Amino acid sequence: MSRPATWQLPVVRLALPENAARAPSMGERISLAVSWALRRCELPRTEVAARISDLLGERVSHHMLDGYASQSRLDHRITLERFIALVEVTGARELLGFVCAPFGVAAVPAEYAELIELDLLEAELLAVQDRRRAALAGRTAA
Repeated sequence: MSRPATWQLPVVRLALPENAARAPSMGERISLAVSWALRRCELPRTEVAARISDLLGERVSHHMLDGYASQSRLDHRITLERFIALVEVTGARELLGFVCAPFGVAAVPAEYAELIELDLLEAELLAVQDRRRAALAGRTAA
């Protein structure tokens, strides 16, 4: 059975669009990433702030979110727990890739982790089989 013509490769690597957070300093890049997440979210910032407040049990206002998203307000930086809550509330899992990328690490949905491990195991198994065949061939040729 063939796949429908509308099938698309699922998102495997979570990442921001290429130029979404391009800036000279880390603080500015974080602000741009927060801004991107808030813009793509369908909820108004007041609702995002209310949901983050509920998750964390502390007051977070939409003015605070505005500050986190502003490159000119580098004195107003988002904390890690608020960043995590922002990801949860907005659904912007791409922010996880933004955090991982400078370390040469990709953020991948958990449902694909086992597939990656199996692929690595398969590659190693093939390499071992190749070495075994080469060793046996060398043994019989001698």
